[in-house]
Amino acid sequence: MNRAVRYQQTHAWLEQAPYAEPPFDLRYGHLRAPAHRRDLQLRPVATPSRRRKPFSWFQTAVQAFVLCALAFGCLQITRAIVSHLYQISVLTANAGVMNRLYRETIDERALLTHKIAVYSSPAGVEELARNNLDMVGPDETLVRLRP
Repeated sequence: MNRAVRYQQTHAWLEQAPYAEPPFDLRYGHLRAPAHRRDLQLRPVATPSRRRKPFSWFQTAVQAFVLCALAFGCLQITRAIVSHLYQISVLTANAGVMNRLYRETIDERALLTHKIAVYSSPAGVEELARNNLDMVGPDETLVRLRP
């Protein structure tokens, strides 16, 4: 039996009953004489190639572009993280200075509020005039001592 006839018989059987048991001569064809064994082997018409197809220049260019875009994105993410970490460290260092300035401002505000309360009264205005403006009352004399 030549190869073409064997191929036709096998495919005719597969088309008729793909899930049935094959006929005897198809099942036990390997028991024939060794001279015919080579003829009995079924060879597929077309075997798919296991080698990868080479990429075209366009596919290679697209892959290179996508790779560059991903690398640039990773670089930008890294730059942003480092920049933000630096800004956080600077702000943390400045937090102590800002707290000290805030406390000083609160103390100065309390002092100014106290001075306003003191100098709003008639006795406070008289003290301000005597100490800062060198003014004296009508029956008083100004005496200055030099050190």
